[in-house]
Amino acid sequence: MKILHYSAAELLKFSEVDVISNFSNRDILDDRVIVIKGIPFHERGVKITTKEINYIINAIHKYEVVIILDPEHIYIHGWIDLIKVLHDLDKLIIFQTFSTGIKHFLDRKIPNNKIIVNTVENLLYWFFQNSEGVAHSFDISKKRKFLLKHFSYNRNPQRDYITDFLLKNNLVENNNISFHNYPDNKATLREKNIAYACVESENILKNVDMERLETLKIIPHTENFNIENQNLQINKIFEANTNSYFEILSEAQTPMSDDPENCYYYTYSTTARTLNPILYGNVFHIMPDSKLYETELKKIGFQLFFENNDDFINSLSEEFYFDRITQFKLLNNFEVLRSINSKNIKRPFYIEKLEQIYSIKFK
Repeated sequence: MKILHYSAAELLKFSEVDVISNFSNRDILDDRVIVIKGIPFHERGVKITTKEINYIINAIHKYEVVIILDPEHIYIHGWIDLIKVLHDLDKLIIFQTFSTGIKHFLDRKIPNNKIIVNTVENLLYWFFQNSEGVAHSFDISKKRKFLLKHFSYNRNPQRDYITDFLLKNNLVENNNISFHNYPDNKATLREKNIAYACVESENILKNVDMERLETLKIIPHTENFNIENQNLQINKIFEANTNSYFEILSEAQTPMSDDPENCYYYTYSTTARTLNPILYGNVFHIMPDSKLYETELKKIGFQLFFENNDDFINSLSEEFYFDRITQFKLLNNFEVLRSINSKNIKRPFYIEKLEQIYSIKFK
C-alpha cells in the first residue's frame, strides 16, 4: 500500500472552496480563514511526524480559523497531534464531515476544546433537501412486498459482518438483499479497501465466514442499476424502501473498536442511509452495534426499536410492524424529521458560523 505524507493535504484559500463559488464577496475572509482538504488515508499506526506538523503550521500559522474538509472518512488516529497543536495555538477548528462521532474522540483527547463539528440534525436536513426530487410517500398503513431490506453496493468490514449475519439467520432468500463483491483479481481485501487493513476490523470480522463471502454475489432486480446514475439510484432506493417493512441501517462508517481510547470506537457517520428508513417508514436496526450513534438519535427525538441483534431477529414480522407501539414510533420519527426540515437552513453550517463570528454576510 502506498503511504502518502500528511503534507500532501491540499491547503486552500477560503474563496477557493467550491460551495461558496457563487458568493460575490467570497474573498472577504481569505486573510483569516484557511481550508485543509484531502488529508490522506493511512494504514493504522502511521502517525503524523513533527516535521509534517511544522510544515503545515508554517503554512497556516497566520490564519485564525482552520476548516478541515473531508466529507466522510475521517480516520483521525494518525493526525490528532496536529489538531492538538492547532488548539494550543488558539485556532478555531471547524470540521465539515459526515463523521460526526469524531467530536466525542476530540473531546476525550482535547478537554475543554472549542472545536466545531457538523451535527446529525444539520446533516439530515441537507440529505432531506437533496431527496426533494423524489415523490415522498410516507404510508405506514399499506402492505409491503418484502419483510427486510439491506443493500450493500460497496463491500467493507461492517457489511461483511451484516451479510454473514443474514446468511446465518436465513434472511437472504425472499428478502430485498444485495451484496456486491469486488472484481475477481489478485488484489487482497486490504489493498482494495483500507478499512480491512485496520487491526480493529478483526473485531468485527472475527466470527464472519470470509471464505463464504469471497465469491458471493447477490444482486436482486430491485437493486440492479448503475450506481453512477444518481437520479435512478435515488428512485430505486425509494421503491425498495417503500416496498420493505424493515431495514438494516449500516452507515458509511460504524464503530470498529470496543476501546473508548481508540478513535475507531467513535467512527460513525450520518448520511442518507440514516435518512431513508425514517423518510419511508421502515423499522430500522443499526448494525454493527453503535450505541453512541443511537444516543445521538435519541437526543434529537427519534425513537429506536431494538436493544440488540437478538431483539431484532425475534421481532422480524409483519405483526410487529403494524403493532400500535411500532406505528407510533414510525410516525414520531417522521415528524421529528419534518421538524428538522422546517428549519430552512440556507447555507452549510460553517458558512453561518463564520458570518456570526465576523459579523458579515456572504452575498
